[in-house]
Amino acid sequence: MEKEKVEKAFQKYKDRLYFFAYGMLKDRDRSMDVVQEAFIKLYKEEKEIYNIKAWLFKVTKNLIIDHIRKNKRVITIEDLEIEDRYNNERRNRLIGILKKEIDNLPDLYKEIFILRDVDGYTYEEISRNTGLPIGTVKTRVYRARIILREKLKNELRKI
Repeated sequence: MEKEKVEKAFQKYKDRLYFFAYGMLKDRDRSMDVVQEAFIKLYKEEKEIYNIKAWLFKVTKNLIIDHIRKNKRVITIEDLEIEDRYNNERRNRLIGILKKEIDNLPDLYKEIFILRDVDGYTYEEISRNTGLPIGTVKTRVYRARIILREKLKNELRKI
């Protein structure tokens, strides 16, 4: 691809791609690496790309998945709040279960769920950044919540 087009796309989308990657990886350096890899792929792409934004988000998403698989990293949730009625030991077990179940969500749902319910992006922002229709985004969040609700219900009975 032409250098000028890549530079223009970089200036326009680098921040959105970074926040998208950071939302999944929770690591600044790895997120920057993913974004850089995406733009390198764009620069090397020989075919004409009609929707650069959608192409970049798709490539970034695939690179994120690759990074997660390579490092088998559990996605952390730093700001999870649980009511004070639980003691620290139980709270820690619940947080651990929730992290595990989020990590076990199918990738199709995990990405969107984390962007919405962990990172707090609006449906519109997620739709715009991923290139998915807003209805698809809402459906995936809803299905992820159902999956988590069932898994957590079963796990909480064991505690």
